[in-house]
Amino acid sequence: LVIGASGTGSIVGEQLARLGFGKVLAVDFDRLERKNLNRILNSSSADADANRLKVEAFAEAVTAYRGEGVAVPVAASIATQEAVLAAARCDVVFCCVDTLEARHIADLIAAAFLLPLFDVGVVIPVRKKGNTFAVADVCGRIDYVQPGGSTLQDRGIYTPESLRGEYLHKVAPDAHQQELDAGYLKGLIEEAPAVITLNMRAASACVNE
Repeated sequence: LVIGASGTGSIVGEQLARLGFGKVLAVDFDRLERKNLNRILNSSSADADANRLKVEAFAEAVTAYRGEGVAVPVAASIATQEAVLAAARCDVVFCCVDTLEARHIADLIAAAFLLPLFDVGVVIPVRKKGNTFAVADVCGRIDYVQPGGSTLQDRGIYTPESLRGEYLHKVAPDAHQQELDAGYLKGLIEEAPAVITLNMRAASACVNE
């Protein structure tokens, strides 16, 4: 199961399919837009113009070289019953998302079904430089959660406080300052970040692990 079919998720899913996994289920409810084309593998202008589901584009690409039935699109949020039941049929979970809520749910799924979980995170912190921002660092993180072992929460990847902060940012932005994970760049909302090279490295490290 690959949770998230965007920046890192499309790359992880591509590698798993080409490595020969029997089935690769991709969970994502989001649709392709023009701003996604610089970082989602196998996406096209036609896909963006048609506002296609990311998982459908992924499945079509995999079918072209692996045949029918290998890539299984699950067009739903990981918080839905459909996605959780799909996860229950899998042997390994790869979490490639950019929200703490989705990571929390992936953590719960892995614990409930005793599944190994690989979580990949990419971030580019920035610093203020005059009236603009400058890149301060480039970071990629891979976490391997073994069944029965320490969870992402145990490791401090998210906390009850950070989950609450993310929720407040979503439902009551005026009551909460800009969240650190509002975009790929910490402190800067970037619609089309140039992160595919970093995503490639992080996704490869995740699959290698």
